[in-house]
Amino acid sequence: MRHRLAIVLAALGPVIGPSSAQISVERDAARQVIIGDPSVVTCPAANCPAPPHPPVLSTQVVYGTTTKGPEQAEWLSSLGLFVKTGSPDGQKVTQYLGAVQAPGAGTVWSLNTDTVRNGLMGGENSFGGFVGSGKPGAPGTIGEKNGTIGYELDFTNWDAHSSPGKGPFTVGQYVHAQGSFTSLSAIYFDAHMAQNVPAWHNGIFFNGDAVVEMNTFMDATRSRHSLTVAGHHDVGLNTTMANADMTAVALRPGQTACFDGRNRCITWKDGRLIYMNGQGVPVFSVDEDGNASFRGRVRQNVR
Repeated sequence: MRHRLAIVLAALGPVIGPSSAQISVERDAARQVIIGDPSVVTCPAANCPAPPHPPVLSTQVVYGTTTKGPEQAEWLSSLGLFVKTGSPDGQKVTQYLGAVQAPGAGTVWSLNTDTVRNGLMGGENSFGGFVGSGKPGAPGTIGEKNGTIGYELDFTNWDAHSSPGKGPFTVGQYVHAQGSFTSLSAIYFDAHMAQNVPAWHNGIFFNGDAVVEMNTFMDATRSRHSLTVAGHHDVGLNTTMANADMTAVALRPGQTACFDGRNRCITWKDGRLIYMNGQGVPVFSVDEDGNASFRGRVRQNVR
């Protein structure tokens, strides 16, 4: 039998701004819909704003602390969906997050996660029993075998092989864009670190013989540059840790390798290895039999 319930979610601790929210709940058996404006005072774990910033307001708050021994798994929430029906265009989704940014609105996030390793409860801006942003613990007090993982994606395929243009569409993460304007980047990294130390040892790390079969990176787009290296580096491409019989760079006939932007290039074309000067004029070539041709003179022992 369907009935309406009015529930109040009250903030813990002292009142800062609105202390509760009247939320309409539609409940039918195990189904419910919660509709309400954010008004519950919240101190988000790992991201509790400090004065003079105002507190965070939420529509719903779920908070907990682990209490069991080291062998007992403890999850704050668990969502599961057993999919037995559907079609290629049918949407069967365990959890959906959506946000619409209206004209004149501020910055918006559809999903924002924060993970802190070696943090203690509290901090200057925590209140009401929440862990708050936390404060640093003594370095080295978490065992090396105890990892810290911001996000884990486990993917199991018990069905069929898949490759570009063949087999089912099976991907660990799918980034899809649409609209009328070009956005900055599909994936973007930055860091704000203390003590002048880098954030990551490796930006992206593929580890293990069974991880990738064909291409660790595959570019099938029409971008102007397939790979651009900027910044400050000792080596642009390092293959010294790979097997010695690997082909470090593979080019097809007619493609060029250049030493001054797109000038002063070498290429393999018409059965010859050719060097072209800054004006694109071939000045040296050698064929399969070792026959060499020079546009200028050949000199010996001249620097």
